[in-house]
Amino acid sequence: MPFRVLPSLRNIPLAFLVFLALPLAACSPGEIRPISFQTMSLYGSDNEYLVCPPTYCKSARPDRESPEFAASAAELRDAWMQFALVQPRTELLRSGDRPLQYDFQQRTPAGMADILTVQFLIVEDKRSSLAIYSRSPWGRVDFGSNQQRVSAWLDLLAQRVPQARGPAESPPVQSPVVPQRPARPAADAPPAAAAPPANPAARPDTMGEPDTLEDDQ
Repeated sequence: MPFRVLPSLRNIPLAFLVFLALPLAACSPGEIRPISFQTMSLYGSDNEYLVCPPTYCKSARPDRESPEFAASAAELRDAWMQFALVQPRTELLRSGDRPLQYDFQQRTPAGMADILTVQFLIVEDKRSSLAIYSRSPWGRVDFGSNQQRVSAWLDLLAQRVPQARGPAESPPVQSPVVPQRPARPAADAPPAAAAPPANPAARPDTMGEPDTLEDDQ
């Protein structure tokens, strides 16, 4: 019985390939576990993006440093929700498992689901920051979609909440300039010659030549 040669991919209709890809695109990312930003580790792939305050993520190197904002953590969260919940193809998956931590799912135009976790952090009264972890559960390359999402959402947040300013730097201390008096001539020194009269015509922008000190003779 002769073997039948299977058709190559280029001979398969495009509609059939799209039909095979639909179940994968419709897959949910599965169970999303709460994240401890202080102890989390990155997978090292090119489909994740991490933003943390300095020294907060102790076991992972952030891709970007979080700014501080002149608002409480609750106010920062409320400002975030104003734009996050109206982003295209975005929904809130979970909230409340950890203090001020929320998980969002945003599907790409191709239908793949990306996950973004944000936690709002208290720095002090009326001063806060946040940690963000955006990743793609499928594959190892996202073509920069997670970085673009985080950067765009941080820009939207900065339009609603002013960033906190650091302590003002003190101006450098300048030593006072003490004018030096010319040394007196010796008692037996001949009298100094008189300075020539000023010639206003030579320098019309001044009141004549400057006086000459006795030490310059």
